[in-house]
Amino acid sequence: MSPAGPFGGLAMIAGTLETSLIALVLAVIVGLGTSIAIVFLIPKRLRNVVATLVELLAAVPSIVYGLWGLLILAPWMESTVNPWLNKWPFATAIFGSPGKEFGTSLLLASIVLGIMILPTFVAISREVIAVVPQDLIEASLSLGATRWQVIRGVVLPTAKIGLFGATFLALARATGETVAVALVAGGVANAQFHLLYPGTSIAAWIALTFGEAQGNEIAALMALGVLLMLLNFGLSLVSRWLVRRQRLVLERV
Repeated sequence: MSPAGPFGGLAMIAGTLETSLIALVLAVIVGLGTSIAIVFLIPKRLRNVVATLVELLAAVPSIVYGLWGLLILAPWMESTVNPWLNKWPFATAIFGSPGKEFGTSLLLASIVLGIMILPTFVAISREVIAVVPQDLIEASLSLGATRWQVIRGVVLPTAKIGLFGATFLALARATGETVAVALVAGGVANAQFHLLYPGTSIAAWIALTFGEAQGNEIAALMALGVLLMLLNFGLSLVSRWLVRRQRLVLERV
């Protein structure tokens, strides 16, 4: 199952961490901007419409995301994005050997995962930002601060604990995704860190191999499943604790 041994899980664990963390970075960058725009920038009559459209992304089945990534995003990345990335400095260390390209890859899985966890992050971060006391915002504006200064200097620092909670919950969502990653990551159990090469994750590997597993292979897959369950459970607990702490902080303000 990996170069470390007949039942090693290093490749799956590494693939899970790589895809989840990259997806989280993408989701946080886009999601934080989306949440700020919904709460402060978009006209009130359009806020519910935009929020609903973003949250509807969570209703799309994961198989649809996987097929979209495999049939539409993968050819575009192979012909356009991958050659461009391989021109970067240190491209060999980060992405693999220049010119060596694959349709499926860990980077493709990360992008698809980032879109899938975006609604989770936006739903929580939007609520956290929206409950920042209006008195703090109005006081800053009355002192001459611009809207962006208020967002950067008042809103985000006040809501940072809850934003971290949204981040951990989105990370838990990313680590447990199965079908989409199984379709676009490549399904290769190889412990490496080149983002343009195929790979796999714990959940995707279990889904791909459990049907044909026998004997000790089943036990190994079950052990990986328990590890994934404990990871998700821990991330969920941390997220709930941070969101609860955010509420207590706002009550004291």
